[in-house]
Amino acid sequence: MRNDLGEKSRNDLRRVLGEMEALAPLAPELETRPVDLQPRRRSGPNPLLVALGAAALVFALALPVVLQSPNPDVGSTVDLAPPTTGSATTSPPATAATTADGWTFTELPYVQPLVDVTDHGFIAFTSHEVRTSSDGLTWQNVGSLDEGVWIFDLEHRGDTLVAAGSGFVDEDTGEAPPNAVWTSTDGGTTWTSTELEAGGVADIAVTPDGFAAVGVEFDNSDPAYNKTHGILWTSPDGLTWTQAARSDDPEGVSSNFRNVVWDDQLIILGHRGLDNPSEGNLSDDPEPHDNVTWFSDGTSLSKPSASTLVGNLDEDSTAVTPFGFIATTHWSTPTVKTEAAAWISQDGVTWTKLDIEPGSYEYTDIAQHGDEVLLVGYQIDGEDKSVWTTLDGSQWDRIAIPETPIRGVSLELAVSGSALVIAGDHQAGGVIAGTPRD
Repeated sequence: MRNDLGEKSRNDLRRVLGEMEALAPLAPELETRPVDLQPRRRSGPNPLLVALGAAALVFALALPVVLQSPNPDVGSTVDLAPPTTGSATTSPPATAATTADGWTFTELPYVQPLVDVTDHGFIAFTSHEVRTSSDGLTWQNVGSLDEGVWIFDLEHRGDTLVAAGSGFVDEDTGEAPPNAVWTSTDGGTTWTSTELEAGGVADIAVTPDGFAAVGVEFDNSDPAYNKTHGILWTSPDGLTWTQAARSDDPEGVSSNFRNVVWDDQLIILGHRGLDNPSEGNLSDDPEPHDNVTWFSDGTSLSKPSASTLVGNLDEDSTAVTPFGFIATTHWSTPTVKTEAAAWISQDGVTWTKLDIEPGSYEYTDIAQHGDEVLLVGYQIDGEDKSVWTTLDGSQWDRIAIPETPIRGVSLELAVSGSALVIAGDHQAGGVIAGTPRD
């Protein structure tokens, strides 16, 4: 998910991203194919060939980092500090309004909401709050996480919900919730957090044996460099986690796992490049890192395969669809503009840019319902925010979003058979927009 931060946070994050992405091409040549675990060409009903000190700040783009608490727009008097208990009785009430176009906009007191669908309906995370909805239009506060927690990915297996999250820094104490995995077995009312050793979690996938998570390990063996390794964890139940594999990086090279999906094996997408010096601001002359794909059986990793993806991966930005893998990438840094696009692949290595909408759009989330695949995004140089839907990966139909209180570019998407839901920020908090579907 993309982040629409306050100006102070944006400035800090720009500096970090500049350091993270100042990567020269790899000195060691990447393998063009995995050695043990082979990429598997997908087949389906519609085959397509067109298819980011002790924990150093590193090259890994958009790593789940500890963020400064975002500020509302100038002139806003809304206090974004969450209630001390996080319970429904202390939370400011959500307000809803329905437009003539049939969209219901529910304003929430906290920024950067995430929405998803479980077996029991929709679920949304707004800062540390958890809300659910049976229809995508009316929302109830059912639980809470630690104050300041920001959830950026949710997966479910039956009634077990597993979320990956980070936290905002408390400006008074300088502390923040750790990067962790959060697990609930009662619909989101109560949650157990597990802080995984080594580093931060970026993405979670459901597997036949439970769950898998990927992220980064900080290597402080050489204080002159910010070195990282990609880490794979597995869990049978979302509560007990084991580090299953670690990227084998030669001297001078760092890796970071960004996305993981399951399709007969684990497909891990990430970034790889030269170690980033721990001192100095390299954002004046940044160079891109390499996009790389690994394959895993849950216990070992293949050698990295050079990917043809262009741009940078966010958390949870790759999906397995009936007609191939789909991934979204975004602009690199404020000074280096790489590809903002949606991509399709049959093997997770070779990717083709999708021709979805004329003009310059960035696609920020992927959702599925049955064979239908949907993307949400915004016009980079304009005001348009839209949803696109496809049944075959080649023809995309645009669903117009009416004029909305949603601001910025942090857009999340969820869909069921009866409703379409979008979440984002507005000048004083978050907004969930829902509309019924025929």
